[in-house]
Amino acid sequence: MKDRNEYEYEYEYEYEEDLKDLPKDYEVQILDDVYTVEDLEARDFKVRYDSEKKWIFIFAKIKYEWSKKELPYRSIIVDTKGNIISSGWPKFFNYGGSKYSEEIDRVFSNAIQNKSPNLIFTHKYDGTLIIRSVIGGQVIFRTRGTVFGRQFGEAAREIAENKYPQLLNVDYFPDISLLFEYIGPDNRVVVEYESSDLVLIGAIKHRNLTPITWSELEQIDSSLNLAETHSLQDKTLEEINDFLSNYPNLIEGLVVRINGQLTKIKTEDYLRLHRLKSEITYDRVVDLIQANNIIKWQELELLLQYLQWDVEWFSQVKEYFNMYEEKMFISQQVVEEAEKFADKIIDTKISDDKARKADFAMKIKDSPIFVKAVLFGVYDGKINSVIYDNFNKNELESLKGALEFFKS
Repeated sequence: MKDRNEYEYEYEYEYEEDLKDLPKDYEVQILDDVYTVEDLEARDFKVRYDSEKKWIFIFAKIKYEWSKKELPYRSIIVDTKGNIISSGWPKFFNYGGSKYSEEIDRVFSNAIQNKSPNLIFTHKYDGTLIIRSVIGGQVIFRTRGTVFGRQFGEAAREIAENKYPQLLNVDYFPDISLLFEYIGPDNRVVVEYESSDLVLIGAIKHRNLTPITWSELEQIDSSLNLAETHSLQDKTLEEINDFLSNYPNLIEGLVVRINGQLTKIKTEDYLRLHRLKSEITYDRVVDLIQANNIIKWQELELLLQYLQWDVEWFSQVKEYFNMYEEKMFISQQVVEEAEKFADKIIDTKISDDKARKADFAMKIKDSPIFVKAVLFGVYDGKINSVIYDNFNKNELESLKGALEFFKS
């Protein structure tokens, strides 16, 4: 069982302690554009400020609506003059996945039909995105939701020290953010990897927030572990899907790159595993809450992000969390009322324990079954076990009925 403080260290989207809020009317410059903090927050971006280093960290925690101009702002750090000093991938979408993918869907479909040589199919790794940037004379390894990467940043730095020491040099590509996938047996999401590594999957130019081309990426450094490519330019979409379904090793899918635009094609096996992972029930949510000492919805939300549950399931989870909160509140009332009720009917004048319990049982014999269980729990000093150890099995209506009985 993990302590809540332990998870606070692991959450990708946990705010960094050194970062502060900015006034709502503070104007944040991003290249040539200016937004107030209030405007960015209204667009579901988080804005945090390092007053010592003069960095402004902007990222999207959970964001459902996107404008084209917002896509590069998914996870960026700017200085107070609006210069980009670190950037993750722009937001991009699954092929055919939503209204936001329609433009790239058309571009990709046309390129497939015309067998465009500009199509690049790269292995989509199943790990954690690591953003390597040089900021203020220091190299940082961060995730989309952090500035210093926490345990993921530490793991990435250790891999760099052992395999790619050039990444620790502040003069090594300071004007772009190098994007890696951190994979390994200790960072399994769905796909299992035998060893830990950093796989170079892209880079972002700070001067204009655009990804560098694949040919440019190939020229970065031959000693780095560049993402695997697949020769599928002459294949139809159906043949590409067949390739994915028959690939000898389970992969998450492909990233397709065409003229600076990106889309994702997922394997059916990966989607099936994610669907299984995302099948949620009230009992499963309660198990997560209790195993991790969750108190607030925000804590559960962060845990789900860390576990990489699909965002579209969060509303259902929140319904279960609200139900759990209501049951917990009523349960506490049931315990209090049951203890008062039991105190009134336990005959302390009966000295023999068995006789006293038999008298107690006779007095409550006509009570509803659940009420009797609760009262015997009080009598035996096991009320918490009765109520909370089987909490997810104690239906809300039973708890409400017990509370009504004790108050009547």
